[in-house]
Amino acid sequence: MLTHDERGNPIPEKGYSKLTTRELHLLAENLSVRLSGFAKEGDFPAFLPPVVRAVMEHPCLANSDRYLLQTYATLFSLDWKGEQTVSSHA
Repeated sequence: MLTHDERGNPIPEKGYSKLTTRELHLLAENLSVRLSGFAKEGDFPAFLPPVVRAVMEHPCLANSDRYLLQTYATLFSLDWKGEQTVSSHA
């Protein structure tokens, strides 16, 4: 998702631990938009919950971006924490 910035400049590849608050902000915004697109179909791709979880748990994520992702995840019923399993409904 982070191949280019908002001006079209390429973003060099980085490891998870080296992501900056700005890059995490871009990820949070991009994920929020994609959540709404997938929610219309009613099914999220398998990679989406772990990606959202990784972004939400990153220590450099700004609180505003954390709240943004949490709001969209709740709005579109994305179980990024893995709490809605078959065994939790028993």
